Amino acid sequence: MGDLNCDEALAELYTFLDGELDHGRRALIGSHLDGCSHCHGVHDFEAELRRVISSTLVDEVPAELRQ
Repeated sequence: MGDLNCDEALAELYTFLDGELDHGRRALIGSHLDGCSHCHGVHDFEAELRRVISSTLVDEVPAELRQ
């Protein structure tokens, strides 16, 4: 497998965040993120952005429709 450079790790960041990688690839990217402050910062930003978006995009169903 070998080491990843930042471009390779960041190219797969979204699939990493989505949990769509096999165990080996996830471990490789996770290892890169653990050792690279720049990529780790990008990961943290994207993960937090996803949390904020998902928490604010809660659709409320109008009472009339629920009945």
